[in-house]
Amino acid sequence: MLLSEGSVNFEGGLKIRIVFVHVDYVRYCAKKKTKTAEPINIIRDSMEEGVVLFCCAEKIDEDSLSHAVAVSIVTEI
Repeated sequence: MLLSEGSVNFEGGLKIRIVFVHVDYVRYCAKKKTKTAEPINIIRDSMEEGVVLFCCAEKIDEDSLSHAVAVSIVTEI
């Protein structure tokens, strides 16, 4: 069940997208360390009846959705 989704545009061409999803069950496993993440003790875990947040930051590179789709189709073909 999709709870919420949205995006925010920032100066400099950065777009942040977020999606919240209600899940019956989720499990995760940390694969590798990063320079920016805080240290963790739990590498694998799971949860029942939770809300998962998916988030990404991306550069805004299209003025219109139809143009971006057309470019990606041509690139794939």
